[in-house]
Amino acid sequence: MKSPRILMLCTLLAGGMFIALAARGQDEPASQAEHPSAQQLYDLGMKHYASGKYREALEALRRVDPLQLPKEQRVTLYKSIQDIDRRLQSGASASTAASGAAASQAAAASAPSAAQL
Repeated sequence: MKSPRILMLCTLLAGGMFIALAARGQDEPASQAEHPSAQQLYDLGMKHYASGKYREALEALRRVDPLQLPKEQRVTLYKSIQDIDRRLQSGASASTAASGAAASQAAAASAPSAAQL
């Protein structure tokens, strides 16, 4: 009489373990999407960099763990980040200068001229 109970208990335990393993397997792809590998981040960053999306490229490339990349890619990673920083800073400087020039022109236009005084 004990053997049907033991058989039933073993079946339930095996089924529970199968369900737990199946559920764990479904979580892994989501986990990989949340935590991409260094190579995936590097590839994404370089793709954005090549297409001129510098902010997106910088965001991806700064998340890369350089020690997980081959030496050649590490060098490219560092050079790309430096170039993107320069481009973003020069773009910010250019837009700041342009807005400053526009503000100066607007101020000059609204100020009374010497002839009006």
